[in-house]
Amino acid sequence: EYVLPKFEVKITPPPAVLKDASEVEFKVCGVYTHGGSVKGEIESTFTSTHVIRTWPKRREDKRRVSVLTKVGDEDDCGIVKLTKDQLHRLTEKTNNFQLSVIFKEKGTSTSAEAETSASLQDKAFKIEVKEGSSHFIVGGFPYTGEFAVTNHDGSPREEKLQVCVALYKDVQKIREVFNRRGIWSMDEEEIVETGQKMADLQHSKICQNLTSVDGKIKFYVPMSNIPDDVVKMIAKVTAVDFPDNEETGMKQPSTKLSVSLTHSQADISMSLNDKRKSKVACDQPFKPKVYFSAKLGEHFNLHYLALSKGTVV
Repeated sequence: EYVLPKFEVKITPPPAVLKDASEVEFKVCGVYTHGGSVKGEIESTFTSTHVIRTWPKRREDKRRVSVLTKVGDEDDCGIVKLTKDQLHRLTEKTNNFQLSVIFKEKGTSTSAEAETSASLQDKAFKIEVKEGSSHFIVGGFPYTGEFAVTNHDGSPREEKLQVCVALYKDVQKIREVFNRRGIWSMDEEEIVETGQKMADLQHSKICQNLTSVDGKIKFYVPMSNIPDDVVKMIAKVTAVDFPDNEETGMKQPSTKLSVSLTHSQADISMSLNDKRKSKVACDQPFKPKVYFSAKLGEHFNLHYLALSKGTVV
């Protein structure tokens, strides 16, 4: 006969364990089957393993940190803490570690166990592409997009950012030069000539400092008078106040959006303004706006298909 456990243990890890964290906290709760909180003590063991590949057999560098936490009569849960030095010892050779806990009930010493794992993060927050197509037909419309700036728990973040947009010519000819010759077979003159061609790939670049609002950076790029040999646009966002730190291993939060450009000589152009990257919710209306650029009074027919996983719906 199966008997339900008297209580179970739940571990709530932090949203992220940063490489430069001064302290890391894990919330550990003992919960009775009837819903009350357990009092007692928590024996926590943090472990990490780094595999050293040597011949004839591999070796393992195992690290271990033990922490004892009391859960008093006034506490609902225990907070298991890792100091900066303890975290460094665990993750000196690896970014991953595990936590195993044994929660012993006060008075009876009845115990329950739980475990979880965590990985070091090297960016203080996340910058991601929220809206923006990877292909764009150059016509009468500007390119529009949106970046999301969030904490690791998904909450919006207000941050000073640099947004740079650059236009480029086709890089394929440069790649063909290196595939055909290779840099080690070139003399000084050939390297300089190739370097000048590489520098000429960039048609233009403009940067602007902006502050995210409600965790968003919306941008648009005018696409009029773009030369036909410009075939790529790259929009890059970087966090101004969070440069790389070699001592701690923290990296500057950044992301970029690469867009292939196609030039059209048609008299009419259109743009789908809603280019969301997230999934469309089931049973919810989705009404994207399609914009047209054409001569005044011109009439046309709009044909469209909606596809889901390659199937017309």
